[in-house]
Amino acid sequence: RSEQGAARWYQAARDAISRLAHDAEQQGYAPEDAEVAIRLRQKFFKTRRGRPYRLLYTIVGKEVRVLRVRGPGQAPVTADDISE
Repeated sequence: RSEQGAARWYQAARDAISRLAHDAEQQGYAPEDAEVAIRLRQKFFKTRRGRPYRLLYTIVGKEVRVLRVRGPGQAPVTADDISE
């Protein structure tokens, strides 16, 4: 893992978050949505090497709030993991 790799991952995440400004309501609900007290949506993005990640977010009014980023192999979030 290098600084360049970390910078590329960060940029991929930032790009995905930026795209939420245009498509947040078009993304599906996360599988964990039924387990938490808020409407939890997800957006997938990949790094240059193709590793998939999920942005977990909620929409409050006109604001998109990214709550977590989950990587490959990470367990699903629980209600205790999510707090606004």
